[in-house]
Amino acid sequence: MKKAKYLFLLLAIFSLSLFSSCEEEELVIPVANYYIHHYFQNIENDDYTLLEEEDDVLEGVKEEMAVSFFMQYTGFTISKVDMQKFEDGVTVDVNVYYDRDIINLTFLLDGGTTETKLTENQLTGKYDDFFVIYDPEKTGYEFDGWSDPVPETFPAEDHVYKAIWVPIGTIEYTVEHYQQNIKDDGYTLG
Repeated sequence: MKKAKYLFLLLAIFSLSLFSSCEEEELVIPVANYYIHHYFQNIENDDYTLLEEEDDVLEGVKEEMAVSFFMQYTGFTISKVDMQKFEDGVTVDVNVYYDRDIINLTFLLDGGTTETKLTENQLTGKYDDFFVIYDPEKTGYEFDGWSDPVPETFPAEDHVYKAIWVPIGTIEYTVEHYQQNIKDDGYTLG
């Protein structure tokens, strides 16, 4: 992933240098060195944790280029960007904060019940948080799984799961045929 974004950056800087070399001197755009730090929202609270392995350094680029370089991460949305210029005027420290997406999982029980506390058949949580869905029960049927595999953590997108039921044993029934009476509107077992 990093190789692709650095290739994008090199192409963008190359394009800017070609563009700026063709323009008049008065269009000089001030550039800076950007140190970009990515903070991800914790699962257990609303605080953030710095992921140092995702830090980026952009040297000699204009602000618009640095801002467009902020990464999109699966299951996260950028919630805040703080930029602080250092006294040297060419160094900018950038903190990008990513909130976890809130995911809704819908469990269609088809007449069954589960011990998992669902609200209107939904389980809601933060992206990548662990959850448990207990196997549902239904009188006269055995639970045979879900329509799709259920992950252990909230996925990146909302999803619907349908319970699959198999009848237990054989179901005995009797078919009775009734015929309408000729003399009244009643029916007689035929």
